[in-house]
Amino acid sequence: MAYQEDVVWALTGLGEISEVTTCSLHASLASKMQGYAQRNGIVVVHNVVAKTAQMDDLFTPVCSRTNDENDRYIFQVPEKTFNFSAITIIKRSLVTKALM
Repeated sequence: MAYQEDVVWALTGLGEISEVTTCSLHASLASKMQGYAQRNGIVVVHNVVAKTAQMDDLFTPVCSRTNDENDRYIFQVPEKTFNFSAITIIKRSLVTKALM
């Protein structure tokens, strides 16, 4: 989840033919994150989980599902000890129950 000050918005095109795009680390990594999702699944980052503290049981780290600790982070800068949040997948069965 990127905040407004972390995203650059761009509008390109002529007349009625135009496109809006975003430029940010979050936007760039979003498609990479979805590559970790199960079929019809959703992958979110740790700060989304933090914003939904009341629903911790809906989330499981992807590395728990894949049994590969390398799947915990989708982007790292080791020399700056920067880890782009733990990837987290929503348990669809629990979401369905919570929404009913």
